[in-house]
Amino acid sequence: MIKLKRLVKLSLLLCLLFPLTVLANTKVSFDDAKWSSNTYITQFKNYRWYIDFNTKKKYGYNGLTFSEVSGFDRGGLINLDEYKISEVDGKSYLKTVRPYWTMTLSGSKIYSINDGKASLLDRTSVSSGVRPTEYVIHQTEVAGQGSYKDPWVFVKPEFYVDVEYNSPQIKRNGTGVKDTAVEYGDVITYSIGLKNNGVRDSVINIREVALISAINKLVKLKDDSSADFKLIIGGKAMTLAEAKAAAKAVLSDYGYTVTIAPGQEMTLEFNVVIIGNAGEIINNQLLYVMDGLEADPGTKNSMNIEKVVQYNEVAETGSNVVISLDDSGSMGTSYMNTAKKAAINFADIMIGENSNTNNRLCVVVMNKDSKCFENTGASTLTLVTDYINAITSSGSTPYNKALAASLTHLKSLKNDNPLNKNYLVFLSDGYPDSTTNYATEEAEIKKIAEIYTIGFINSVSVLEKLATNSTDALFSGGPYYFNATTADLSSVFENIAKKINEKSKRTTKGVLAISRNIDKTKNLVIEVTSNGTTKEIIKSYNDALNESYIINKGSRYEINIKKFNAEDKISVTYFLEKN
Repeated sequence: MIKLKRLVKLSLLLCLLFPLTVLANTKVSFDDAKWSSNTYITQFKNYRWYIDFNTKKKYGYNGLTFSEVSGFDRGGLINLDEYKISEVDGKSYLKTVRPYWTMTLSGSKIYSINDGKASLLDRTSVSSGVRPTEYVIHQTEVAGQGSYKDPWVFVKPEFYVDVEYNSPQIKRNGTGVKDTAVEYGDVITYSIGLKNNGVRDSVINIREVALISAINKLVKLKDDSSADFKLIIGGKAMTLAEAKAAAKAVLSDYGYTVTIAPGQEMTLEFNVVIIGNAGEIINNQLLYVMDGLEADPGTKNSMNIEKVVQYNEVAETGSNVVISLDDSGSMGTSYMNTAKKAAINFADIMIGENSNTNNRLCVVVMNKDSKCFENTGASTLTLVTDYINAITSSGSTPYNKALAASLTHLKSLKNDNPLNKNYLVFLSDGYPDSTTNYATEEAEIKKIAEIYTIGFINSVSVLEKLATNSTDALFSGGPYYFNATTADLSSVFENIAKKINEKSKRTTKGVLAISRNIDKTKNLVIEVTSNGTTKEIIKSYNDALNESYIINKGSRYEINIKKFNAEDKISVTYFLEKN
């Protein structure tokens, strides 16, 4: 009100001359003018920077004090007293050739200003326009002379406290990832930074206006350790309790309020865990108020929640697999029987019922003969089972012999089934014979196949080196190597079989698109794993469609992710029509 005080003594009301819902040169009734004064203020951006809403209904003014005038809630009209004190030598910045209503009443009539003269009119008279006035907050500054040609305009306040709401950081399985989407169980770190570049203390209130709606629905505040919260003010680390309280306040309706001294900085960090399902969207947006002035909201950021689904498309191609088993004397009867049982379960997944008929399997026994099997269904699995069950433990650990036989079979399988991918699964309970040199065989196999290795009973470092390197999270980005001393051997073989058979795909906006060419005569098999327990759902094509496990989109099918819980891990097997 600097300019206003210079021109109009004692007046705390400001006349605004900018486009209105009801324009100033439009003649309306008094009630229409009153409606305009109550609604126009929200028609321009950032009105809270200038208007004091704590003075609601105090728009009557007699030159000395404010008073309530019925019907005026958020704004007023010029009043007669305000016009009179604006006159200097018969001239006034409020004098216009266009008539306008005041809010000064006399009996049942209302004063209107027309070319500097006041006239009493009936409130229903459509003869005057609108000149709103507002009670402004003390920080407000205006520019202009208050004339028709040079009207007053608000000067945007200086927000001298910088606010940084850094891009959220994502951790997946404990490792930081750069991603534009998140998955169930991911941890997001949000970081808010403030810096006072002004010359005086500033009271700041910060509030998350978008993320708040996702709390306990799509995300939950992580509170497992002291590392989940951090609050630093002026270089001093606050207590864990203070940091928690600050984070919870930011995520509340009232926000977190802090006083920042000139040159001082503040940093607040907190973690949330994703609990929402694929297809949901997490938004974050910060609103801050500096010394009572509400700044423009920060940029609204969005992240989709997606899910990685394992799927097995049984088609014209399959997998060529050689499984090499250690039958050395150190395996003994008990360990040998465990290995044989696990290998038979592996064979069941690869060439048993509901398997890909294009899969091929060879079994290499380290000290004995080896054999390959066509996938012709249950009869083939019986042959494999009988062959493996006949293995007994005796002899040494000749890696070179086993790898040489594996290489021969892989080359043969590759030649007969060139579209299939090639794999070697190699199990041993110990180090190779001291005279063994298998570098050539290893190098040749790795040119045409991926090698999975299992150190059974003993964790063997040479097996880790023998395995193919991987980027798969299951192997922590290392080699395809399992230490079966700490895991059930059957589960190890089962995991390898799934990795060989399956591909993975992440949903897009919660949707997993699959092929249009589903074989409608075959079942769909869906494995759902939740809290360590796996349930198998087998549906015919019609049942899967009718029960909305799959959705027909015309040009493609979609797996309906919303049929499952957010925490569920999903594996889908379906058959494709043969050309």
